[in-house]
Amino acid sequence: MKLNNDDTGQMLLATGVVLMMSLLSMAIFSVKIAGLTIASDTTQSEVVKIAEEIDDDIFQLISFRASEWYDAGLNETESV
Repeated sequence: MKLNNDDTGQMLLATGVVLMMSLLSMAIFSVKIAGLTIASDTTQSEVVKIAEEIDDDIFQLISFRASEWYDAGLNETESV
């Protein structure tokens, strides 16, 4: 039995590796462009600041809505 020195399998494998590497680099680039890594940066505290601001705004909104509904005639439990 004689073996063939056919390199098509190796070329196909090399092409697949090059394609996978290019797709990986495009994915990393698009994640950086989209800014998805900013929220997971532990050295910055913008996410915590924004969460505190949202918490304060929601509390003010609920208080205002409850007082408006209470003035309109709802009882204290229903207005909140």
